[in-house]
Amino acid sequence: MRILALVFVLLLGMPVVTAQTALAQSGADAQQPQANVDDVRTQARGALNTARQFLGGLFADAKEASGLNDEQLFGVGVGILAGLLVADIVGSGGAGSDFFAAGGGLFGKWVTTPK
Repeated sequence: MRILALVFVLLLGMPVVTAQTALAQSGADAQQPQANVDDVRTQARGALNTARQFLGGLFADAKEASGLNDEQLFGVGVGILAGLLVADIVGSGGAGSDFFAAGGGLFGKWVTTPK
């Protein structure tokens, strides 16, 4: 569960870190506040677009490698997250978390597979 949280923090938190760095750099030059705000806004949008492109590419690669459609891939992802949440509530660690994540992924695929 911690590894999954770390991955989400790294993927989704990078735009925030980039924006904070840009804010710290912009604080040094107080002569042109509007120019600094526009610069920070541009850098934050660029970082968000980079993160969106990365996640979109990751989704496309997972879809191509697995041969699943969009609904099935979404079901597997939600199932894995639900399985990890159950594993966290139950208090299992290590192999138990893997078991619950795998079971959740299989359940998610089964639910979203057309009959």
